[in-house]
Formats: sequence, structure tokens, C-alpha cells
Amino acid sequence: MLDTLVQQIKAKVGNAPKALIDFREISQDVLKQFGKNGVTGFITKNGKNMPLKWYAETLTRTHITKAANDAIISNAIKSGKTKVQVSSHAGACHLCIPYQGKIYDVLGRDNLDTPPLMPIYPNCRHLLIPLGE
Repeated sequence: MLDTLVQQIKAKVGNAPKALIDFREISQDVLKQFGKNGVTGFITKNGKNMPLKWYAETLTRTHITKAANDAIISNAIKSGKTKVQVSSHAGACHLCIPYQGKIYDVLGRDNLDTPPLMPIYPNCRHLLIPLGE
């Protein structure tokens, strides 16, 4: 069932610009699908009982961010302008801090590494920023 929901999210997101994607609408659709399938909540690996709304929003946000980053990489390759920078924001977790603000090349050219797979973890807010170089 989860794979089906992820596919539905991907279909709604497509390659639309992140600003045009209705996060609330998609997460509400996911929440409804969970309800139709009798899912009432989720338990994390460490035993926390997480509300269904939180999980639906996490799933949606993560896949919207992934789709946006995938589109940036795809467009960079098509345009030949392959340099990107990882966004920076306050309150970043220890997993993301080493990547914030760093410049990468999506093809690994010019002695630059390829960017990390983004998002790094569920709910990660980091985006790749095309540099146009």
C-alpha cells in the first residue's frame, strides 16, 4: 500500500516547480488513502507512536523535495550548466551541516564531487540550487 501511495504522490508532483505543488492537497489525499486502508498511525523504529497526519505530511514533503531536486539535476544535465549548490538554513541537523552551501557538479566535473542524494532523510528541507554555470 505504501508503494502505491508513493507512486500517487510522484504522479501528482511530476516535474512541476515546487512552488506550484499544493502540499496540503496532496498530504490530505495521502491521509484519506491511509484511512481507506484502515491505517490509523505509525510506529517508528525506536517505538514512538506517530500520528497519521504527521506521517502523511512527512511522506508528501519528502517526495516533493526529492522531485524538485531530481528536476534540478535533470535540467542541469539537459542545459549543460551542471553546477549546483546545497541550500543552507538555520537549525540544520548534523547530517546536513557538512553539505550546506557547498558547490557540486551533477556530473562530477571540474574536480567537484557529485551532490549528495537529496533529501538526505525524511522531512529534510535542503534543495539543490542551480548555479547556471
